[in-house]
Amino acid sequence: MEDYKNLEKTIGYRYVGSEIPRNSHTPGTWNCPEGHPVSARYSDLKYHGGVCAICAGVVPKTAEDYQKLEERTGYKYLGLEIPTNTKTKGSWLCPTAHPVRITFNELDQRNSACRICFGRDKTLEDYEKVGASRGLMLREKRAPALAKTKVWWDCIATDGAHSLLASFNYLDQKPSKTACAQCAKTWAPRKTIDDYRALEAKTGYKLRGEMPERTHDKADWWCPEGHPTSASYHTLNGNKVACPSCHSKTSTPEKLIFDLVQSEFLPDVISQARVLPGRQMKFDIYSPSQKIAIEVDGTYWHQRPEAEARDTAKNEAAAQQGVKLIRISVGPRHRYSGTKARERFLSEVRSILTSHHLHATFPKP
Repeated sequence: MEDYKNLEKTIGYRYVGSEIPRNSHTPGTWNCPEGHPVSARYSDLKYHGGVCAICAGVVPKTAEDYQKLEERTGYKYLGLEIPTNTKTKGSWLCPTAHPVRITFNELDQRNSACRICFGRDKTLEDYEKVGASRGLMLREKRAPALAKTKVWWDCIATDGAHSLLASFNYLDQKPSKTACAQCAKTWAPRKTIDDYRALEAKTGYKLRGEMPERTHDKADWWCPEGHPTSASYHTLNGNKVACPSCHSKTSTPEKLIFDLVQSEFLPDVISQARVLPGRQMKFDIYSPSQKIAIEVDGTYWHQRPEAEARDTAKNEAAAQQGVKLIRISVGPRHRYSGTKARERFLSEVRSILTSHHLHATFPKP
């Protein structure tokens, strides 16, 4: 009995049974702090706390409870029977006559639960309006339960020949006048030869073929360095990379070495410099004033047989032009992530440059 008294003080329940059960797993009669009768086991109350169904709101509601909720919220219950508990969804009609599926507890706590009234879901009229503004027509004359659900639309301009699978939210947020991907290309404003000439003056590219019918189609160009390439009008007009030969990827060690040389040794260095006349050779790093070039040789590429011949040809061409060529080999033993790893790598590069009689103009403090 002493254990029961201690539990009463702990959780606020009061044991009202006529006798103490034989063990802690046998249900007994209790009163919750609000005075509601509860049949519960000692072990449940001790380890799980209060279990009063009335206080928890899960006890079945009566028709009178539903009527009071209708009067307070303005909703109308459409079900033929009262659910067995308050967590079972029922059919309701919101004050603006939209059907809603919701539980008694949810409506009791929110006072309103209509997704259409709150703008989260849309009516058929909303679908027809957004479709007309985008040149589309809803295929099935029925609005989905959720505005994010994808449905089929037919293109009005092509009398349904083009179709699109999209949600209301996607069309409502799309800024273009038409959402039909197939029609968008044909409806895009056509460019004239004057537009292409203006683009040539802007980018330095030269059109080397016929002008395409659509601005999304690729055309043949000469890049400013004389490389043949293909790109659409929009690609060049958006200042995007169009010539893969001119915009080759620069490795991490090459970027680190370039920054080091520029900041501490040769301020006028340039990257990927093509200074050998009549040749397609480039130096990774080059100083025009000092005629010093630096090649960053990755072991993966420069161990190949064809690389040796290419490197020899570049060494001879540099010597003929009076360019001092310094080669720095990098490989798997080097690490570039982390401050300490980068500093160890740059310290090694400094030593190599110093051994070639390069002196730091702006030494690291």
